[in-house]
Amino acid sequence: MTLYRPLHARLSRYVQSLIWQSEDAKDLVSEVTLEAFERFETLRQPEQFAYFLFAIARNLYLKKVRRQKFHAPWNREKMEDLDGGETSEDSLQRRELANLLGKLKPQQQEAITLFEVAGFKYEEIAQIQKVSLSKVKTDIYQARQRLKDLVELENARLKKFGLNQTINEGGLK
Repeated sequence: MTLYRPLHARLSRYVQSLIWQSEDAKDLVSEVTLEAFERFETLRQPEQFAYFLFAIARNLYLKKVRRQKFHAPWNREKMEDLDGGETSEDSLQRRELANLLGKLKPQQQEAITLFEVAGFKYEEIAQIQKVSLSKVKTDIYQARQRLKDLVELENARLKKFGLNQTINEGGLK
């Protein structure tokens, strides 16, 4: 638990960004915690615990997606069923983000989520995804470019219809 406590918030944010439905996300975090506890003896280096934990989360999530439990990473019906504890503006922003992220390749979705939401460094993401450092950098760069292009396209579409509001690019780098 000493290794887990500092990572709990990051793990929760990461899983929430994958699933979006808070109860399913809490269930998955519990499953990840249980599996990490059960497999803890296989961990050879305690400093690798974060990679170990997030790899378990990734694998369990992918397993659930394959079993169709969550249907898809950015399922519109799941987005409609979000908790009511947020403002309309927050809800709209979450939907816009989910819609944009859903247009990325799965590897790019995961890389940008691990980087921007969970706060991992490039090297850590490479270990979690079991890919090269250059692949992670490329995926994050391409994801940012694609998101920027999508935002610009949506803003142009809104202006075409005479709407003055534009999508905020503040979160994109």
